[in-house]
Amino acid sequence: MDLGIAGKIALVTGGSRGLGLACAERLGQEGCRVVIAARDPERLDRAVARLREQGSEAHGFSADITTSEGIEALSRQLRQGGLEPDILVFNNSGPPNSNFQDATDEEYLIAYRRMVMAFNWAAKATLETMKQRRWGRIVTLGSYCVKEPHSELKMVLHNLIRPAAVGLSKTIADEVGEFGITVNTIGTGTIDGGDEESTFRINYRKRAAERGITFEEMKAIRVEPIPVKRAGEPKEVAGLCAYLCSDLAGFLTGQTILLDGGKARSFL
Repeated sequence: MDLGIAGKIALVTGGSRGLGLACAERLGQEGCRVVIAARDPERLDRAVARLREQGSEAHGFSADITTSEGIEALSRQLRQGGLEPDILVFNNSGPPNSNFQDATDEEYLIAYRRMVMAFNWAAKATLETMKQRRWGRIVTLGSYCVKEPHSELKMVLHNLIRPAAVGLSKTIADEVGEFGITVNTIGTGTIDGGDEESTFRINYRKRAAERGITFEEMKAIRVEPIPVKRAGEPKEVAGLCAYLCSDLAGFLTGQTILLDGGKARSFL
C-alpha cells in the first residue's frame, strides 16, 4: 500500500532507540527522509547508521528537546540543512514514577516539562512550515492511561500529565486543521521493545526483583489482563504511526488511538 509520503521529511524526537527508532525505521521504509533527534550522540550515530544500512535517507541531530533552547537550536540546524519537517513524531521519556503521597513538586514540574511543554515547543517550531506547505502530520506517542488511568501505585504523574498533553494535542488539531495538518496521539499499552535497556524491561526487572520473581514471571503477570495475552511490539506502534502520518489519514485528526491489546475497558 502506498501511503503517499515518499520524499516527505519526518522528524522523530527520541528517535535513537525504542519506539522512536521503530517509527523512524518504518517511515524510512515508506520513503521518508528521516531526521532523528536525541541527546546521546553515540546512540544517535548508531541509529543513523542503522537507518542508512536499511536504505533510508537519514540524518541525526543531538538535541535536548526538554528545553526551549534545545528545540530552537534543533530548528536552526534543520533550517540550515533544508530539512524543515513535513511530519513530526513526538516521542520523549515518560514522567517519573511516583505515588501521590511521595511525589515531589519538582517531579510534577519535570513531568509537565517533558510531556506538555516539550511537545508545545516542538509543535510551534514545526507548524509554520507545515502551514506554508498546507500539509503536515503530527503524531505523539502517549499512553492508554489518558482514557483509563493506571490503577497501580507510582503512576500518579502519568495519570495527571499525559491527559494534559492530549488536551494540547486536541487544541492544536482544532487550530491547524484548515491547513491540511492533522494531530493525533497513539495511546500505547504494554509494549515490549525487546531491547534489554528499554524502559519496559528495566521497569519489569526492577519490579520482579522487588517481588523475588524472574523477569519472565513478572511479564506473565503483567500481560494476563490483556485480552490478546501478550505485550505489543514496536513494529505495531510504528505501523500505526506510519498510517497516521500518511496521505490516507487526512480526515483523521484530534484523536487518541489506543494500541493496548484491548486492555482499557473504557468505552470512550
